[in-house]
Amino acid sequence: LRFKSQRSSSADSITNNNVLNAKNKSVVVDKNTINDRKNAIPTRIKPLYHNCYLQAPDGDILCTCDRKKAEWYITKNLGKLVETDPYTVRLNFEPSGRALGEVGQYYTQVKLNQCVVCGCTEKFIRKNVVPREYRKYFPLVMKAHQSHDVLLLCPSCHEISNNHDLQLRRKLADMCDAPLIGPMTHVRDNFLHNRRKLHSAVKALREKFTLPPRQREEYENYILEHTGQQKITPDLLNGLNEQLKNALIQKPIPNKYQPHGLKVVQHFQKQESGLVELERMWREHFLFTMKPKYLPSLWSVRHNQERLIIRQAQNRIDADDAKAAGLTQ
Repeated sequence: LRFKSQRSSSADSITNNNVLNAKNKSVVVDKNTINDRKNAIPTRIKPLYHNCYLQAPDGDILCTCDRKKAEWYITKNLGKLVETDPYTVRLNFEPSGRALGEVGQYYTQVKLNQCVVCGCTEKFIRKNVVPREYRKYFPLVMKAHQSHDVLLLCPSCHEISNNHDLQLRRKLADMCDAPLIGPMTHVRDNFLHNRRKLHSAVKALREKFTLPPRQREEYENYILEHTGQQKITPDLLNGLNEQLKNALIQKPIPNKYQPHGLKVVQHFQKQESGLVELERMWREHFLFTMKPKYLPSLWSVRHNQERLIIRQAQNRIDADDAKAAGLTQ
């Protein structure tokens, strides 16, 4: 088994170069900064990683996960609690796969709630190293249960990284004949998606809809996390409602427009190196432009290649998906 994807020696190891200087910035929504794209992305103050454990029936560690996922297995009678600190659930069925090699070990290690670039431990935004505008067109086997490319960045580093991403997007636009509509189409789409979600939450609370307690709590938490405020008030809801009405206005996209991300994915699917080459480009781009100093151990430019090789050896990957990825026997 081997991959045809090119391998860059510069990405085989993560350097310890100086990290880009970045200052933490407020995420409070303000009328004068409503159009700042950085504020369009929800900022996480609560920890993302709870480092609960899932075990196989024989006690073998499968992965770490958040508390909600661990409790889900218990409520569905798919597992039982065997330890409270760390919170550990043992499954009562044999999982489809186990943690093999460094690829599997990556998902079993404790992850820190800090910016992988500068080490900030206060506020975070999830960074998709391979942007979702491409990943969403990948075969399911290349995106399901795959958290390797989701990293934590502070708001400042996240904004810097997004600005750097435009360089590679332009390069891919030329390489794959996949023009961009507007300079930051994917950021605009994410901006609008998050604004719509926030607007729905504001509208539901402002108009006093009858909501289940859990849904009301989710709406309130989403608004508080997005704005950085400590309490939901009528003034906050009314102010957000007015701001969001204007923010949701957008120009229509031509009906015949084929998304940039789709055209790029289709281009790489036709190449011998496959989609793992596209993944490699984005991961190396992130390493080169951001020089992260606090990446999780075992984070690798070739993570998905190695993971898919294992799946192919176990006959757990469709032949067409293997070809699209860039796997060959």
